[in-house]
Amino acid sequence: MLATLNLFLAAILLCAGVLAARGFMPHLDFWGRSAAGYLARGLAICALSAFPRLFVWDVAWRINADLVMRVGPGPINLVVNLILLIGLWHILKARHLTIPEPHRGRYSIFTAPFYPGCVFTKPRWRRK
Repeated sequence: MLATLNLFLAAILLCAGVLAARGFMPHLDFWGRSAAGYLARGLAICALSAFPRLFVWDVAWRINADLVMRVGPGPINLVVNLILLIGLWHILKARHLTIPEPHRGRYSIFTAPFYPGCVFTKPRWRRK
């Protein structure tokens, strides 16, 4: 009973996720080189990274568990994690682009979250 309910909810989540992504595409600066464009891409990619995992472990597993186990959890999770990493890179790039131009050169996308520095979060590894 619980497995059937989980499969039903997974199918609803997959459909709702595709509809939500499609519905907001016209409203986002998705392909732009601005901070908003990078943020939109990053959040969309991170959100969409959940759908392959949801499909494999909740839908495909119920349909053909032997095939899923032959592929194994490693490659499936590796692909999903790489998609998530790409999305997070876009989000960090968006943060980097929000730093004012005169200060941006001293920060990388990995140190940009610490701008502007304060006593507790000032990084010691900023570019000079």
